[in-house]
Amino acid sequence: MVTLRYHFLTIAAIFLSLGLGIILGGGIGQNWLNEKQQAILSNLEKKYDEAMQNNEQLQQQLHSLSLQLQDTNKDNSRLVNSEHFVDLQGKRVGIWQQTPLKTEQLRQFLTSVGLEIIELGEEAPVEAIYFPVIFIGEALSGWSNQLEQKYWIHTNSLSASPLEKWELLRSIQMLYKENNHEY
Repeated sequence: MVTLRYHFLTIAAIFLSLGLGIILGGGIGQNWLNEKQQAILSNLEKKYDEAMQNNEQLQQQLHSLSLQLQDTNKDNSRLVNSEHFVDLQGKRVGIWQQTPLKTEQLRQFLTSVGLEIIELGEEAPVEAIYFPVIFIGEALSGWSNQLEQKYWIHTNSLSASPLEKWELLRSIQMLYKENNHEY
């Protein structure tokens, strides 16, 4: 039979080993846990710093591109308003548009070059037209067939790109030159 002293020694050994395991495991485990936390924090800080640097670089690029765009727009405006289109100043251009379209930017652009804008409605003009007419929209007006094709320009869109504005002015200029024999 197993004596009572043997049971006490066994129970004491179990508690002693358990206490020793907790002390050793807690000390070593705590260091391991702290090391892992520090590694994760330093990795996050490193990624944050990289993201901030990338953000700063993108901000600088955006600012640089914005300045380039402003310079390009100024150059385009100077080019359009320069002596290339001096012969259009004071000349007339008619505009007919489909009702839902808004043409405010186009009108401002044409007047900035010096063109006089004549509004044309759904009814045919009473006087003969000897100036270019811009038809804006998918369809033409009902009276457009009364006009000689050499006097009109048809465009479906109202894009505000500098290239399209430039092409529209060149078309108006060419219509004036061809119709008035100004070469």
